[in-house]
Parts: sequence; structure tokens; C-alpha cells
Amino acid sequence: MDPLVAAAGNGDFDTVKNIIDTGSDVNVADDGLTPLISATRNGHVSLVKLLVENGADINTTDSEGDAPMLIAAAEGHVEIAQFLSKMGGDVEKTGKEANTPLIYAAKNGRLETVRWLLEQGANIDRTNVFGSTALLRATSSGHIDTVKLLLEKGAAVDMPTKYGCTPFLFAALN
Repeated sequence: MDPLVAAAGNGDFDTVKNIIDTGSDVNVADDGLTPLISATRNGHVSLVKLLVENGADINTTDSEGDAPMLIAAAEGHVEIAQFLSKMGGDVEKTGKEANTPLIYAAKNGRLETVRWLLEQGANIDRTNVFGSTALLRATSSGHIDTVKLLLEKGAAVDMPTKYGCTPFLFAALN
């Protein structure tokens, strides 16, 4: 694995700083991982800031087509998502299957991240390629507090997926 990618993933600030100071490419990719994606996935806020401040591309994607904003949302790293947003990251950026940060956060029960994304104007009823919304994904994953928040914020309860499933169906099954 590339030393910069590995150090970023391990949270080794000093090593990352030293490698950057030698003039290494902060956007180096190793099997779909960049230092920024690695640091984001593992919740290393200070490294995310260091990498972006040194030219890391906030719109880079991993091998699954997910950008750092999507990864931060999926992992519940709200502080990283906030920083990426301040640096121009898009809270509506979609990945390979048109999942949004809100859909990822809701699916994983990342309540505070869901709350923050909604405050930023994330489209509560946006669908992925299967027609799933954040509410449907939270319901199907059994994240009751996330479901409650999405309902309080006006999520549509009757939007079926392309297969005819609705949040009500998943609520009944769970």
C-alpha cells in the first residue's frame, strides 16, 4: 500500500505531514484509495484538513464511486462532512447507484449526520437508482430515531421503490 495512503488511514499525522513536506502527490491513488478517502473513512479530522489544505481533491472517488462527502456521511463523521462542505463539498453528491450522503447516513443510523445534512438543505426525498429514499433505507435498517427525525422533517411516507416497496412495508416487516 502507498505509504501516504496507509499513514492517512492509520491516523499518523506526523508521517503524513512529513510525506507531504517531501513533495509527494496528495492525490495518489492505491487500489481506489486516496489519502483523503482513507483518512475520511477512518474519521481522522485533522488529517482530512491537512490533506485538503495541501491540495487533496475533495471530489475524488474510490473504486465504488464514492466521494469523501459520501464516505463521511456513511460513517457518521459529521465534523469531516462539515469541513468538506465548507471547502466546497456537495451534500447532494451521488455515488455509483445515485445514493446521496443523506441516504447513506440514514441507512447507517447516523442521526447527527442526518440532522446536519437536512440543515444544509439535503433533499429529503431524493431517490437512488432503485427508488429508495433516506426514509426507506432508515426504516429497512431499523433505525427508529433516524426514521422519527425524517418523518418530523416531512419525508414522504408513500414513495415506492421501483420494486413497489414503501417505508410502511419495511416498518411492518421490522
